[in-house]
Amino acid sequence: MKIGQLTGRLGAKRLFSGGLRSRALSITVIYSVIAVLWIYFSDQALFALLQDPDAFARWSVYKGLFYVMVTAALLYFLMRKAFGALEAAYAALKESERQLNRSRAQLHTIIESAKDAIVSVDDRGRIVVFNEAAARMFHCTSEAALGQPLQTFLPIRPEEQPDTYVSLEAHSRDGRKIPVEAAVSKIRRPEGALYTVIIRDTTQQRSHEAEIQRLNR
Repeated sequence: MKIGQLTGRLGAKRLFSGGLRSRALSITVIYSVIAVLWIYFSDQALFALLQDPDAFARWSVYKGLFYVMVTAALLYFLMRKAFGALEAAYAALKESERQLNRSRAQLHTIIESAKDAIVSVDDRGRIVVFNEAAARMFHCTSEAALGQPLQTFLPIRPEEQPDTYVSLEAHSRDGRKIPVEAAVSKIRRPEGALYTVIIRDTTQQRSHEAEIQRLNR
């Protein structure tokens, strides 16, 4: 991570950790107190020094202009600091979003290029991931499979047997029964568990095993 990004994130963290609303209230109270004290005591000092109503009125105008210039400079400094922290936070957020999108794209590429079928279901048993290998195995497009229960293709309930490895028969959309081996894994998330099933077609493997047994006999 670059030094500028790190500094921006730390500055944004300091800015937001105390709460913007509480800081705004504190600044307003401090400004009000300083303004009241300045107006009262400066008027008293001017009147004591000048003893002339015309001169007092003229220097009161100068005093007011000076106060406006000072407060404007202070406001500029505070706003520049706050907006700089907001810009750094926004830039850090955009960079995190770009990194997340790159990670998602890489993960999607890995899943879609896998030779084995990969199917993920949410905690309700509904399919949320259905890669290209699964589409070929079950003769079903990803669009048609998403949202369907896993039992449409596999007679298992992953929530009842997480982190297991089973051999069973899968159901293809063309009516075929496919012997497969399935590895089930569970991922815990704040929004609910995610179950991923990696499925391998064992039709050829079983055919080879049957041929070896036949030759042995």
